[in-house]
Amino acid sequence: MVGSEDATTCHIVIIRDVHTGVTGLAHLDSDQQSDFLTLEKEVRDRICVGQATGNPSKIEYTVSILCGYADEKNISRKITNMLLKAMQDLTAMFTLHLAITGPLNTVIKDNIAWPIMYGGCVDVSTGEVFTAKFSYHGPDTDIRSLRLHSPGATITNIYDHHTGKCVIKPFDYQVMLDASMWLQRTD
Repeated sequence: MVGSEDATTCHIVIIRDVHTGVTGLAHLDSDQQSDFLTLEKEVRDRICVGQATGNPSKIEYTVSILCGYADEKNISRKITNMLLKAMQDLTAMFTLHLAITGPLNTVIKDNIAWPIMYGGCVDVSTGEVFTAKFSYHGPDTDIRSLRLHSPGATITNIYDHHTGKCVIKPFDYQVMLDASMWLQRTD
């Protein structure tokens, strides 16, 4: 199983090649197409490794989009719209398997919109998609999170499907000069 959680306006996107079962998952927190395109390229590159030509003639994916809710700033809607547009612009064929986002993932409590679901995962063996909440977050959670705040950070594949292990590749990190200011802020 591979998954992610703590998604409010963010989206957890799972794409799976229907022919090979190669699967990718990303936690997307902005409406920039580059992160989704990186996810798709990672999956496509893994498909090509298994084929003699290195260039699959017809790529077909199932896609699941989880999380994001009807937030007051429409951040989730912008991310959803970006995902749909990005899939339309690619030559690969995408079949929407599951979409739980926007109003479908929203509950109103005391006149405030809240997400119902905050996480999702996929069984990489079968492709079955689940909502998820994790009690264990894996090894080196702080280091994996720190990488996201490094210069030029983007999504990256940390799961080695050959060994079944999470592998954090080396990255550069700069000390936050204003960290003391952030520590003084209230939650």
